[in-house]
Amino acid sequence: MVDLFNHPLAEGEMRRALRALAADVTWSLVPEEESADRLTCVLVHQPSGNRVDVAQERSLVGIWNSRI
Repeated sequence: MVDLFNHPLAEGEMRRALRALAADVTWSLVPEEESADRLTCVLVHQPSGNRVDVAQERSLVGIWNSRI
């Protein structure tokens, strides 16, 4: 999962990764905040209960950088 977000992502790549995780029954996606330049959410791994905080920040038009 970290590999999905651990590099700069194009807008479409980021959205596809989030949709894929939201569709996976082992993960729960909890959106927290979305603005033009920032998206933060929490991913919860259902079997273990582990939480992963994801923060995406737009660095250039169409490119997002992650902090996990």
